[in-house]
Parts: sequence; structure tokens; C-alpha cells
Amino acid sequence: GDSAQVFLFSDPPSTARVMAVEGALIPVDEVQTPETLILRPGAYVVHFSKPGFTDAIEGILLGPGEFEAVSVELDSIRTQPIEGPPSVSISVAPDRIDAGASVSVTVHSDGDVGLLLPIGIFTVEGTYSDVPDHDGTVVYSFAAFRGGRWAWAADSVFVLPAPPADPDQGQVLVFSNPPSNVEMFEISASGQLVPTGMTARTPFTVEHAPGALAFTFREPGYVETTRAVLLGAGQLKEINVDLAPVGSPAAPPALELTVEPREVDPG
Repeated sequence: GDSAQVFLFSDPPSTARVMAVEGALIPVDEVQTPETLILRPGAYVVHFSKPGFTDAIEGILLGPGEFEAVSVELDSIRTQPIEGPPSVSISVAPDRIDAGASVSVTVHSDGDVGLLLPIGIFTVEGTYSDVPDHDGTVVYSFAAFRGGRWAWAADSVFVLPAPPADPDQGQVLVFSNPPSNVEMFEISASGQLVPTGMTARTPFTVEHAPGALAFTFREPGYVETTRAVLLGAGQLKEINVDLAPVGSPAAPPALELTVEPREVDPG
């Protein structure tokens, strides 16, 4: 089917908070172990906590129809526990690079455990090198956990794509959270959306002749959203959309067409 199952166990029994990994950590469910959950396929982090014990986290990747078991043993705390959420910090350097170059990501926390995304490293302190996997704005987030509470911070780098093969064309960097399927349209003088026949999955970069373009983002379980951009010759622009889950209080209208004013590089 389209769902998956995960069995959560801890010694001693504890509170397990399940979070989806969608660029950042998105809370999904909270249960007492042992427990079996039915989840959508995807990547998750499970945060186990119990007063008097150190927190623990585990990562899981669920495919359609799969069953996974997650089991942890929590260590007792031998010192006075620290009240409040952990402190977290993250810095990415440099803040602007060419495609294929690397960045240094430095994180620090006084939490029991931590997770650095999108690198996928369990850590509470250190400096790590990474080569971003796409052009445009790449966000690194760091979450730490202690005493049943968690905190997070983020920083980013802008990755310049290679220039267009035709200098008379422009480029649009297209992103969404979560990743989604995108259909591209040209906008006619009368405001009509004219299909270009191009579809792609975020993140991606598209080169196109100057003019008004629209991008419709579609992903099961999320509200369909459309954004537009006015592209000039040699320009580099970016569209970044946070999709709202279907039925969420903050869900925008099914069609929201606005011109994206951000110009990354006038060219």
C-alpha cells in the first residue's frame, strides 16, 4: 500500500516524538512506547525521552508497505538535570559559492543528542564540510534534544548556477518544501496560463526566454500552489514555496498567483 508501519520500543518505556524530515523536522505524532504507528513513506526522526534519563534519537527511512522496528536503551542521568531546552547554534561559511564548491558548517549545543540536516549527521558539536546538491539557496538546520525538549537553528548558503548557454535567456531556481512536482506555464498578454509542456521535480533550475512565467506545485497531501515570476535577459531569479498540508488552518487558496519580485542577480 501507500503507507508503512514502524514499531517503537525503548527501555525503560518513554515518550516517543516522531518527526518527518522535510528540509527541517516537522512534528508528526507523540506516543508512549511500546507502540506501532502507521505513517506515510518517507524519512523520519524519533525522539525518545523520559525524566531522569538522557534523550535519544533514531532515524528511519520508510518505503511503501515496509515495516521497521526502532529500539533504544536510555541511559540514566547521574547528575542534576539542566532545566529548559538546549542551546543551539549553527554557522555556514562562506555564504555564497559557485556550483560544485564546498561549505563548512559549524554547530554547537549543550543537548544530549543532535541532528544536522541535510547532511544527516547525529552530532552536538563540530565542523563539517559539505558540497550542496543543488543551485540557489541551500538551508542547513541543526536540532538538539535534552530533557524531553528540543530547539533548532538554521543558516544558509547561496549556490550560483553556471550561466545560461544563451546569454539572452534568464534562469529561474525553483524550490519547494516538501519537494514537489512542478508544471511550468508561460503567461500570455491577456493573463492566461499557456502550458509549456515542461514538468520537473524540485529543486531544479530552468533556462527560458524573457517573459512572464508561472509554476504550479503539486504534491499529494498538500495544497496546489502557483507562483509567477517576470524574467529578464540574463537575470537569475528564485522561487521558494512552503506547501501547506491539505486541511491545515494556514492553508492558502488553491490558486495564488503572485509575481515573485526577488531578483537574485540582475545580470
